[in-house]
Amino acid sequence: MRKEKDKLIKLKNKAENEVKHLPKGKLRCTKSNGCHQYYLDGKYVSKDQRELIGKIAKRNYLEKLLEMLARSIKAIDYVEKYYETSQLDNVYNSMCPGRRQLVEPITETLKQKIEKFMAQTYEPLSFKENDTSEYYSNNGERVRSKSEKLIADELSNRGIPYKYEMPLTLETSGRTVIFRPDFTIMNKRTGKRYILEHLGMLDNPDYLNHALDKINIYEKNGYLLGDKLIILHETSMAPLSTNVMKSYIERYFE
Repeated sequence: MRKEKDKLIKLKNKAENEVKHLPKGKLRCTKSNGCHQYYLDGKYVSKDQRELIGKIAKRNYLEKLLEMLARSIKAIDYVEKYYETSQLDNVYNSMCPGRRQLVEPITETLKQKIEKFMAQTYEPLSFKENDTSEYYSNNGERVRSKSEKLIADELSNRGIPYKYEMPLTLETSGRTVIFRPDFTIMNKRTGKRYILEHLGMLDNPDYLNHALDKINIYEKNGYLLGDKLIILHETSMAPLSTNVMKSYIERYFE
């Protein structure tokens, strides 16, 4: 739905930009002896004015299109709000506590899904002995860079469920490998799980090649960019953009 909404918004922006440069007028079309005739604001339009009425006809088309686009975008907003605010869960959650004890929901509620995700435990990935960095998130996790602290704190401040460097089993070249994605994140409205990798040294050729190999393995295991895999990046000359980071968080995780 979000992809369709994005497409409609782009069309809407394009139509709005075009329509403001087109002339206004009330155009009426008739047909006489097999020929189309045009009237602009009640007056017959001669052939030498066809360029003008073409522009007015396009304006009329774009205005109607904009009405339809606005309705379509509003409909998607309604569906997103209705579905992503967990209305199905509310059928169970609205029951009194005593009644809920008697009933096992037919599907796992979003609350249960988030609680199960957050309850998962695993051995943290160790740091190298010569790593003297001291970056800790607001949740008390030791992370590997200032940028990862910014990401972790932004997620935490927004109440978005996440795990830092949680093991993920993948397949590559006929063997099993364990990856440690920087962040495993759950959308707090839908329960969809994402991988977020922060690539922090893309101007280092060896680091870049290793990062591309990781992305290739992710994709072959169904973690496609922009779907289940989100990438944030920086170089020594272009640090992580906090505005871009927040845009990704708002789009995919909230």
